[in-house]
Amino acid sequence: MKNINEILDITSDLHTDFIYKSFKTIYWKNWVLKQKNKYLVIAGDINENIYTLKMSLDDVIDNTNYEKIIITFGNHDIRELKVFDEDFNINDSITKYEFLCKYFHNYKNKIHVIDVEDFIIEETKQII
Repeated sequence: MKNINEILDITSDLHTDFIYKSFKTIYWKNWVLKQKNKYLVIAGDINENIYTLKMSLDDVIDNTNYEKIIITFGNHDIRELKVFDEDFNINDSITKYEFLCKYFHNYKNKIHVIDVEDFIIEETKQII
């Protein structure tokens, strides 16, 4: 049976606004995006701007071959309300969290939001 480290790449706190100020892509900038394994876990704090969050996830999807990208949202993703949130009829953190979970779960058949349901790694019989 494979070790979990042989299956998952894990990162968090990408805060992609900082990366996009200097680079056009997050691919190759963050060490974990130099794909080594089958799955990527992003444990929150990707971006508080919904449009940039989407762009960041598209960037990872377009520049890697991960079978699944497993995400959860951090405090910066949900608590920071931006002007753009009004585009989605969002005016509080709970509404934003619910929107993000619904919108990004199964996004492009690549994203799995563990806030919506568990993710089972078949090779190790582990649940995230």
